Amino acid sequence: MVDMVRPVVTTRVGVSPVYEGLEKTAQAMHLARIAMASIAPGDPQLCVFDDAPVPALIASAPTTSYRVMNNVLGPLLNTAAEERDLLLETLETYFTAGSMSEAAKRLFCHRNTVRHRLSRIEQLTGRSVDDPLGAVELYIAIQTMLRLPKPPD
Repeated sequence: MVDMVRPVVTTRVGVSPVYEGLEKTAQAMHLARIAMASIAPGDPQLCVFDDAPVPALIASAPTTSYRVMNNVLGPLLNTAAEERDLLLETLETYFTAGSMSEAAKRLFCHRNTVRHRLSRIEQLTGRSVDDPLGAVELYIAIQTMLRLPKPPD
């Protein structure tokens, strides 16, 4: 069913895991709503709850996710807009690409430029993409920025 519906989706659609028994419907609806909330605002796609665990965690606890994002990226978010945007774009592209070389290709720059920008992110946040825990914290923070609407002021 998911494969049939996915090509015609025009808005965000969340799908729960398969379940048996009518009594589990409320929980399935809850999980489907989390799956839908885990899709970036304005991005028309279908998300199956079990296929996106990190976005599901972020969407299921938005207040906590914003707090984590601010704690992890705080000093970076407080830099001048031009530098902030460049560093955030580099971090997002690095995680999407999976390597400095591929990120450099996508960003149309030299891989040493990507390395320098990632070093700057480490200076500002105290977290390195080379450290597993630091990488996870940076990834969750950047995913929070991408997936949740801006928090109310």
